[in-house]
Amino acid sequence: MSEEDEVIFYNYRADRERQIEEELLEDTDPDEYEEPINPNFTGMFPYERGLNAESVFKKKVVENTLGEEIAEKGFTQLRVAESQKKPHVTYFFNGQRELKFEGEERKFIESDKIRAYDERPEMHAEEIAQIVIEALDQEEKNFIMLNFANCDLVGHTGDLEATITAVETVDEQIGRLREKVESIESEGIRDEFEDLKEEFEELSELENELDSQEQDYPKLEEKIQGIEESFEERFEDFFR
Repeated sequence: MSEEDEVIFYNYRADRERQIEEELLEDTDPDEYEEPINPNFTGMFPYERGLNAESVFKKKVVENTLGEEIAEKGFTQLRVAESQKKPHVTYFFNGQRELKFEGEERKFIESDKIRAYDERPEMHAEEIAQIVIEALDQEEKNFIMLNFANCDLVGHTGDLEATITAVETVDEQIGRLREKVESIESEGIRDEFEDLKEEFEELSELENELDSQEQDYPKLEEKIQGIEESFEERFEDFFR
């Protein structure tokens, strides 16, 4: 390959192409190459800013992503993953933008430095789930996003036995998360039931008070009607 050669990349993902593009277009190490390589480079999309390369399609700006909407509403969010999947819960999820929203917290666990992930198919799924469980206990985050990397990274090794272990590991950790969420929902249902019970008792007291009077009290009846309507709505929501 020499200068002015035409190089066309048909890949559409930048994360696997930018390293090759940089090697071809940036100043190369004279110890590695006899002469600089500076081909005419064209990719399907812009892979890396600041490089002298053409692209067939322009990068589309993705706006109003879920994370962006959550931040604009003033809510908080947590992103959790192993370091191998950090871009997937940040860059990709944010519309391929390198930014961090207001109220967004990130927690990453360093992936193991091993030859291939079939050597440890469990990876750090248990730790990922534990971070989320602790966040649920703290009740400080309105939205939590997590990524279990096992099935993808272990599956790519082609080792069936290790992949089965990876899937079973993720299944077990999802089970832990489900149990936690269901326990939280149960607590919420109990609290809601107690609120309904208090409203019902208040309604009964007001009705008894009205029955004990010899004349009607419009304001009291209006209050009773309002509580009845509220009680009916919440009762329906409770069993919906």
